[in-house]
Amino acid sequence: MIAAIIGIALLAIVVITRPASDSDDAVAPAIPAASESAAPEATEEPTPVATEEVVTAVEAPTRFIGNWKDSAKSVMVITWKVPTATAGLTGYKFEVRSGVGEWKESGILPADQLSIEFTKGSTDGSTSFRVSSVYSDGQSASAKAFGFSGQFE
Repeated sequence: MIAAIIGIALLAIVVITRPASDSDDAVAPAIPAASESAAPEATEEPTPVATEEVVTAVEAPTRFIGNWKDSAKSVMVITWKVPTATAGLTGYKFEVRSGVGEWKESGILPADQLSIEFTKGSTDGSTSFRVSSVYSDGQSASAKAFGFSGQFE
């Protein structure tokens, strides 16, 4: 019963303090103009097209061959075959190691370059080579190292 009396009293306060709708001081609700839009407009923008192939597999290059470029046997041309996993292939990392020393990166070659030349500096010792396929997502696959007698630069 007390709750009903409090509810009626609150309702009476709201009705008494509320301004009349036909008075001049009543504030009219804001209505957006015809040029304004309440909802955001959709713009048609083309969806960006992926420019890089998705890397689904990685594989090292194969079939390394070293051939002398000249009769003096001072320049060797090393060639290889493209790996079968070519989606996303960006190039080849070429590394050289003198004897049992540390591997040193000789450079990154583009994916369409399948050979590199080295000059033989001396007949002492040996030089090892390693080629790795490099892919657009950062992955790489290294082939088994191979080598020749002599020091190549």
